Amino acid sequence: MIITSSSFKQIFLSAAPLVDLRSPCEFAAGTIPGSVNLPLLSDQERHDVGLCYKKNGEVAAVELGKKIVSGNIKLQKMEGWTSFVKHNPDAIFYCFRGGLRSQTVQQWLVDAGVYIPIVEGGYKALRNFLLKTIDEIAPQKKYIVLSGNTGSLKTEILSSLSNKYPVINLEEHANHKGSAFGQNLTPQPTQIDFENRIAIDLLRLENETRPIALEDESKSIGAVSIPNSLFDQKKISPVFLLDISLTERIENTKKIYVENLWKEGFEENQNYESFKKIFAQPLERIKKKLGGENLQRCLDLLDKAINHQLSTQDFSQHTAWIAILLEHYYDPLYEKGMRNKNVVGKGDVNKFLSLLFNQ
Repeated sequence: MIITSSSFKQIFLSAAPLVDLRSPCEFAAGTIPGSVNLPLLSDQERHDVGLCYKKNGEVAAVELGKKIVSGNIKLQKMEGWTSFVKHNPDAIFYCFRGGLRSQTVQQWLVDAGVYIPIVEGGYKALRNFLLKTIDEIAPQKKYIVLSGNTGSLKTEILSSLSNKYPVINLEEHANHKGSAFGQNLTPQPTQIDFENRIAIDLLRLENETRPIALEDESKSIGAVSIPNSLFDQKKISPVFLLDISLTERIENTKKIYVENLWKEGFEENQNYESFKKIFAQPLERIKKKLGGENLQRCLDLLDKAINHQLSTQDFSQHTAWIAILLEHYYDPLYEKGMRNKNVVGKGDVNKFLSLLFNQ
């Protein structure tokens, strides 16, 4: 059975279980969200078969591939594929272009009495479909952009709305908080994976008539960039500005950037030195905008806060350096970034929700 492009939309909307047969390095460079990598060939094996194809042609390459994946190796791979299909009867398999790899695996499974569909055009066709989705749907939609100074809980507000209101959570998809201190302990997705996640959101919201809520992000979120067709629309969309007190924002920042990070990756091994570097290194990188004197104050207060935390397990003293960071680095950046934006509302989260649900 062959899955054609006419079914691609349904594949993504139904979150069908997908098996990516490409090699691990191909998979790591970018894949379809939710896919499982059960490769036919390893990276080295794919390289060897590719060289054989260039030197001796397709027939010789196919024979080499069959020789490599034979005996116990083939049995092990068959066990992996059949086990996945047993637990996911509606599974769909794909390789890069829907060619030899997926066709070979499909035939082997048929011979074993297991029937699975493969994607016509493979990963490349699925990827092109998602890119086309972004370029076609993103410019057609209306958006409402949630802005506000650091510590306003913009990402958290949008996350809480996801089951009630159309949202594309850019920071969540980027696995990054969108700032100099925004890196998470787990790596960011590739640009391809980031774009694919956004495309699937747009596909799900294709028939949505309400404005889609977005966070006010710059073009780049860490190492990934918002697709042009979406970013261009965001720039001209109405903006709601969260108005949260500095005291609240300092406390929120301490909890999200410091306390949560400690619990997620450092509490178990009590690695205070590594924990300190998470903040000290970005502080050094923003020295020019923060100012030398403010940088030194922040570093001294960070040392004091870490030492206090070490002896008391109390995070309260982190508020001192965070206050300087917000007032002298983040807040001026936001003030500059808000110039010439179409601000249609300002207030707390309740006022923002009222704007969303009463328009």
